[in-house]
Amino acid sequence: MELAEFALTLDERQESIGLHTLAAAQASAGDFSAAMQTLHKAIKRAPEAERTVYQDRLVINQHAKPFRIAPVRPVTQASFQSH
Repeated sequence: MELAEFALTLDERQESIGLHTLAAAQASAGDFSAAMQTLHKAIKRAPEAERTVYQDRLVINQHAKPFRIAPVRPVTQASFQSH
């Protein structure tokens, strides 16, 4: 969360993607209230085409759940044995 907050200090405009990243970190840390406040800011600053995505994340956070991306495929341990 500290890195997301620091990144926002470098972005004078505080663009929606930086705010979204901070909201994701806040939700992952269990601070859903702060995450929802940050997402509201992201929605206000986001281009029209991106607002639906942030609104979907807001609904997830309202249920006290952080947004998670499902793995594309299971990860397996590499084998270094010669055949």
